[in-house]
Amino acid sequence: MKKHLSFILAVIISITSVMFAFSWLFSPKVKANAESVVFDEDNLINKVDIVDPNNMNASFFADRVENQNPFDISTKEMMTGYSVVPKVINSSKDINSAYVVNEFSVLPDESIYMWIFIPNDYFFDLTVSIEDSASNSISWTLTRSDLIWLLDNSKMGNYSYGWRLFEFCISDATMTETVKDNIAFYKFKTLKVSYINNTGTYIESNNNKFSFYHVFLAKSFSTYTTVVDSQSYVQYKLNSNFVGEKAYYVDDEILFTNVKSIFDVLIVGQTNLRDYSNSNYSFELSVQSPDGDITNKYFGEKFIFDSVGYYRVSCSVKEYRTDKSDVVLFEQMDFYVDYFAIGSFTNVNYVFEEGEKTAVTFKFSKSFLSSYEDIVVKSSDKTIAEVTHYIKDGVCYIHVTGLKEGEFNITVKVTGERAGTNDEKMYSVTTSAKVVDSDKKSSSEIF
Repeated sequence: MKKHLSFILAVIISITSVMFAFSWLFSPKVKANAESVVFDEDNLINKVDIVDPNNMNASFFADRVENQNPFDISTKEMMTGYSVVPKVINSSKDINSAYVVNEFSVLPDESIYMWIFIPNDYFFDLTVSIEDSASNSISWTLTRSDLIWLLDNSKMGNYSYGWRLFEFCISDATMTETVKDNIAFYKFKTLKVSYINNTGTYIESNNNKFSFYHVFLAKSFSTYTTVVDSQSYVQYKLNSNFVGEKAYYVDDEILFTNVKSIFDVLIVGQTNLRDYSNSNYSFELSVQSPDGDITNKYFGEKFIFDSVGYYRVSCSVKEYRTDKSDVVLFEQMDFYVDYFAIGSFTNVNYVFEEGEKTAVTFKFSKSFLSSYEDIVVKSSDKTIAEVTHYIKDGVCYIHVTGLKEGEFNITVKVTGERAGTNDEKMYSVTTSAKVVDSDKKSSSEIF
């Protein structure tokens, strides 16, 4: 029995060993970065530009383009300079381009970093290589399956394509034997980029184009070639004047002048839609009133608020594809519309006691601008109540002295203007009040 058990254990150990020995066959060629540190391009050491987006040499002139760069999160603008859009060489949209760059050398612990715009989710085989004058080379090839794995792991929202910062590690590159022996000796001066469709078919889903931006050398961040940074396919920032702290009131109008009236930033893929029109995209605008009615609007039109309540402004951006259109951005903005007033008393129907001095407050609206120099606070019947006041931090503090029983009004009158109108005039707000004999106060007044 022991011999039989020993034989079974030996077989299990042998099978397990074989499985470990061949497990590399089933692992992706490109491995995940084991670093726990969050990537920050500004922290890379010994950066050297290979393709400077702000200073390109003549070999790039035919392929360089403006206003199609990655988005700079810190400045909330597109990165400066030019991107490179290599020309396709056939109907399959294959790319195979070479560019002359300033000479540079590399070390085994360095990487080449490169922003690459993947145009859609129909992926090709990607190869990036560098060569010296004698065709000694260092190269990286990511097959379609490699690329799918990498891009799925760096997905932003619903999109696995768009701008991605690739890190091509020298440590896992393919290189000629002579380069391996003395890598620091070689001076590289040619950058080659190919994006080849090896599936035999081509499916075009949009009008984006493969491109790259800012190629540079620096110390390696990762252990293996990977994607170290990603950007959302849609980058946008709403115009603060449109949806910020601006208050809207009944009879005000909201203007849908153009894209800039709604967005401070709007970049879809490679396209700056805030500053440039593009027939591949369309906008849909609508306003939903408090009673639920929806009004469709177009750029160049306005909408007038005619009632009090919550309004919802909706904006969607559609990208036209080969056989359909997709909504790439849908944004809704809710805000409350009220009647304009310079401010309000903190209570209504004030009740004061005869012979007592009581303080009440009137708070001015943030939308009301005034110097308060000519403010008047008065009682409608000075025989019933006397009032005095002072102003501090946008609040009018009113002291009311009850003289005898009776009803009267408290009025605040002041010259000023509604913010953003440049229309100065006299405004007034009135509230009702009364003075009672404390000995005659009803139970409800006491409450």
